[in-house]
Amino acid sequence: WTYKTGDLEYPWHYLRPGARRKGGILGIDYFGSEEQVREFVERKKIDLVTTFGHVDEDAQAAPAEKGTRRQQALKAPSPDQAGYAPSWRGPWAQSWAQLR
Repeated sequence: WTYKTGDLEYPWHYLRPGARRKGGILGIDYFGSEEQVREFVERKKIDLVTTFGHVDEDAQAAPAEKGTRRQQALKAPSPDQAGYAPSWRGPWAQSWAQLR
């Protein structure tokens, strides 16, 4: 984390490790106040032991949160050929896992 002189709106800009103001996004790559930095650190659970707030950590965390496409597909209800998701009610509901 570092800081640089700001602009008319903010006197200082606080930059995450690996971030630049040019091409960066205010509130994601750099911040205009210490309060914005605190909120970001709390939201991202940055502890300076295992996570440091480096911009590369965002790219590594995104796939882990969502999972692979296969994991996402397994979580979604599977539609039948007509496009309707099966109902898990009825006399055959307990046998559905075996039929599947």
